[in-house]
Amino acid sequence: MSQEKLKSEKIREKNDSLRKKGKDPLKGWTPLVHHGFGVGGSASGRGIDTMGAAIEDQKISRRKYINDRNKKKRLIQSTWCGN
Repeated sequence: MSQEKLKSEKIREKNDSLRKKGKDPLKGWTPLVHHGFGVGGSASGRGIDTMGAAIEDQKISRRKYINDRNKKKRLIQSTWCGN
């Protein structure tokens, strides 16, 4: 009867074999990509100004909400008045 190894034991053996080859099994595949949003370097203290876009999005969604609300009000009023 063969015994199955636990997943943690398999991973431990795999990591041991990688360490023998001189590789770090916990390092990961790729380095983090710097998009310029973080602190440091040339972007420190400046950041990226996205407030204007956010305000415009809020204005558009507010206008859409008001227009939809007014349409519903007109619809309700027209059904109550019998027009």
